[in-house]
Amino acid sequence: MPDRQVVAVGDIFVDYIGDLTDPEYENVLGGLINSMNVFTSVDIKVGGAGVQFAIASKRAGFKTSTLLGKIGGQLDEKQKIIPDPPGDLVIEYLKQHDVHPLLAIDPRSKTGQTVIIFLPGDRRLMLSDPQANTLLSSADLSLEMKSAVRQADLVHVSGYALLQKNRRTAILELMRCAKEGAAKVALDIVPHDIYKFLSFDQLCSDMATLTDWVIVDISTAHQLVGLGQLEQISASLVDQILGILTVIYPSVSLHLNPGHAIVVDEGEYLEYRAEYQPGVASRGQSARAQAELLYWRLNI
Repeated sequence: MPDRQVVAVGDIFVDYIGDLTDPEYENVLGGLINSMNVFTSVDIKVGGAGVQFAIASKRAGFKTSTLLGKIGGQLDEKQKIIPDPPGDLVIEYLKQHDVHPLLAIDPRSKTGQTVIIFLPGDRRLMLSDPQANTLLSSADLSLEMKSAVRQADLVHVSGYALLQKNRRTAILELMRCAKEGAAKVALDIVPHDIYKFLSFDQLCSDMATLTDWVIVDISTAHQLVGLGQLEQISASLVDQILGILTVIYPSVSLHLNPGHAIVVDEGEYLEYRAEYQPGVASRGQSARAQAELLYWRLNI
């Protein structure tokens, strides 16, 4: 197979992770009224949609993986802008996983941080402070960043990067650069309630001509195309949603549950399944499934 290059564009976070999935916590948490102190381990890991896809891409087989995003910074004793301590942690982590960081640094802000609590019943509570992530703008896009997307085989864009106007403008510029080259552009339509921030018309008018792949959860797609709250999945509903999306996007991966997707790749219908484990093990699984699918389809 030829050597493939991928660029991931998306969030960068330092995650503080607590695991309360043991059934013993069900009764404890159910009795929460005023305050509670639960003693458990807290892991610190680098995460975020952009980070997870960049690393998953290396595991999937891409020769070169590059991450574009923004972290927080500070001034050193010579008044030079350097990453803040969480940003340093991010850069070191990416290098350890053979991912090339192309990151803007903002001394006015901090690197994004998230508290993630995994709960019984495959539930998850996330408290996210995106900080520098939201401040990415066209002014941050270096010649090296634009060159990276022009030279890539695949550019993967996380929908979280579209939620702020300044950031969306920068992402559209990167997508246009990608199309100047030979890159396929994949858009992961997240968060699941993205329809609260962007309409389907906005997604189509802004980026339909710049997007080759759309990856979307069926409940999100159901809301986006104007069908309201999803109550039940049926074969006819899947066909209806795919019929709408494939008129606009050449290739669609419609996820019926975390481990099962119906894929239409330029008219070819496929069923794609990936292993799904609940709880803490679910972290990063979506990115791994997407990277494997896209690497496979890119190389057929």
